[in-house]
Amino acid sequence: MKIEDIMTRDVKSCVSNDSLATAAQIMWENDCGAVPVLDADDRVVGIITDRDLAMAAHLQGVPLRDSRVASAMARDVKSCSPRDTPAT
Repeated sequence: MKIEDIMTRDVKSCVSNDSLATAAQIMWENDCGAVPVLDADDRVVGIITDRDLAMAAHLQGVPLRDSRVASAMARDVKSCSPRDTPAT
C-alpha cells in the first residue's frame, strides 16, 4: 500500500492571515478537523486543527473572526510523498 492509496486528494487550505473563523468554516464545510496553511507559493507552512481553534477561542478571548490563523497554527509540519508507504 502507498500513501496515494489512502490520501485525500481534494484538500482545502487557508493562509496564515485568514481569520480563525475562515479556518473553522473550511472544516465545517468539508467535514474535516485539520486544514493545511499555505504561503504565497502554495507551500505548506503550518497546519491548524479543530483543537487549535477551540484552544485559541478560549485563551485569546476574542471572536474567531478577530484572530488570525497564524496565532494558533502549528508550524513544525512533517510531510511525505504519495509514493511513500505508511509506517506500521
